[in-house]
Amino acid sequence: MPFLSILSSVLVLFAVPAVHAVTSALQQNLPSAGASFQQALQEEQQQIQEAKEQTGDEFFPLSGTGAKGDASQFANFVTVLWRGVAYELKDVPRQAWFAPFVRDMVNRGIVTGYTEQGGRPIGVFGASDPVTIEQIAKMILAAAGTDPSDCSTTLRNARAIGRWSQQYIACAEQKKLTLFADGKVDVTRSAYRGEVVLTLLEAFGVSKPLGSHSGSLVSLTGSGTSMTASGSLFTDVPSLLPVAVAINRAAKDGVIAGYKDAKGNLTGLFGPANKINRAEVAKILSMAIQVYAKKAAGSSSSSSR
Repeated sequence: MPFLSILSSVLVLFAVPAVHAVTSALQQNLPSAGASFQQALQEEQQQIQEAKEQTGDEFFPLSGTGAKGDASQFANFVTVLWRGVAYELKDVPRQAWFAPFVRDMVNRGIVTGYTEQGGRPIGVFGASDPVTIEQIAKMILAAAGTDPSDCSTTLRNARAIGRWSQQYIACAEQKKLTLFADGKVDVTRSAYRGEVVLTLLEAFGVSKPLGSHSGSLVSLTGSGTSMTASGSLFTDVPSLLPVAVAINRAAKDGVIAGYKDAKGNLTGLFGPANKINRAEVAKILSMAIQVYAKKAAGSSSSSSR
């Protein structure tokens, strides 16, 4: 049987159940975004087919040794496009909870997998790897549709001078995003979950920047500090926590859900002071675009009538 016929059969065998499984989970937990991801996954299959027709037996040029004709392995992982060529992210299984979000963000050009020195993808996303403050600045600005070249080059944060992220940090400062406003944050340290949610909502204009702020955004210190979570959707997000309002707003909007146990049940915990990884960032950014970008478009449409 010709190679492409075998490939098509295997893709159908593996990809269809994966699409149904991922879409079903999304529709159950995130009903407002389920239809959008189902459409995205269908578009992926179309892109794969188009790439297959263009490249023939060299459909897997970036998959490494033995990749040529290795359709069964390919069908198990998320596939994205780079310069018109389909390549697989070998550490992003199609049925992983974060798979549709990673694919969405990579294809939007907001995040990428790891690359060689020349920029060619090596097929690794690094889902569990931590994300730094400067990386968060770049990704959140991109997700919110902000072009850093439109921002001033004036920079307050001396730690960002001369770094690849300099213009992104300057832009975040100019927009008065709370995490960057005072020009003191260490842009090379790992970002915390609460910081990311706060910065994201501020960048989308959903939350107003907190203004001048000293101390931690994600933890409360000092004797007599109230640790009550009254009114909060999460038991580990005290009402006095600087990021509490943003976290609860994002949860109500369906952008975040918090941690789940081994059975998939919500635990009531969010972990605002926990370091965030690349898979988590992909989900939050993807959901924010689904929710807030659409709301903004709807508002603009209504106001123009």
